Amino acid sequence: MSETSAAASTVFAATTAIPRSCSSRSRPAYLKSSITSFYCFFTELVRSGKARSWRPIGHTTYRSQQGVAEADSAGGPYPERGGKGAWPTLVILAGVAEPVGELHNDMRWWFSASDHQVQIVLLAKFDENRGALTLEKWEEDGGGQPVLRQNITITQDTTTDPVSYNITGGELVLGFKLLFLRDPGPGEGDLDLSQALESYAERIWRYW
Repeated sequence: MSETSAAASTVFAATTAIPRSCSSRSRPAYLKSSITSFYCFFTELVRSGKARSWRPIGHTTYRSQQGVAEADSAGGPYPERGGKGAWPTLVILAGVAEPVGELHNDMRWWFSASDHQVQIVLLAKFDENRGALTLEKWEEDGGGQPVLRQNITITQDTTTDPVSYNITGGELVLGFKLLFLRDPGPGEGDLDLSQALESYAERIWRYW
């Protein structure tokens, strides 16, 4: 394993530890932990060799004139956003019991409170009743207004052997320039998380 891959794997392992047992009481907490660790994002960082250029911020509390908030997971390019108090470029917000409207309000806060330094907000919502995981990718338009760029739904198909997952809404791709605040160089490009989505979904359902 390369030094880059080892460093990224260490970060990933620390944020995606699987419990030895998972009672019904602990499941929502584990689901939220799995959602916010965002398995496929770290997997793609390792594959692309960009893990060492990324600073995971985690549960850091941010303050602005609009209030105080804490992301479920966040990160930004290093060293561009490596300073203390630097706003992330990517924020991940997860909900299990939270209404979607509450997540949307939180999403708007991050764009506005950061003075538009946050570039992408990913919302992950697990609906226990529907048995569906929804991923929303939000960015801002030229006027600084949040725009829903993508809405992906993942459901489990138990009629197949082995169990499979139905993914609708297209490929989940995060723009390189929005994440790293520069144009991609040779061998670099947007991060396509699509191939890892099924493995990500499997981690969520494994303990439900």
